[in-house]
Amino acid sequence: MKKSELRQIIKEEIKRVLKEDTKNKLLKEELVYQFSEHDYDITEEEGYQEDVITRIKEELPTVDHEEIMKMVRSLENYYYSEARKENKRGREYPPISSKDFADEVIGNLENS
Repeated sequence: MKKSELRQIIKEEIKRVLKEDTKNKLLKEELVYQFSEHDYDITEEEGYQEDVITRIKEELPTVDHEEIMKMVRSLENYYYSEARKENKRGREYPPISSKDFADEVIGNLENS
């Protein structure tokens, strides 16, 4: 087995363990999404949307899933719009962590 193959296997195993370890909360790589005029669907980044929804439901367990998804899509559209504006100016929009995205949704849901 080549070193590169072994590294890939180890990397995949670490990701699997970290994904399954939600109760012990091992150190996790922060999930981020880079919005741009071509990238606007958070489901494209593996685990990003799931992490956002998990964080929201931990904070607001009584909020209906459908209401959460409406707010997630609304915020996704907002970030996409802002990223397009920046891209047209020749600038890159900063990446958004799943924690920041979830916090924004939580704030919006609490204020609605």
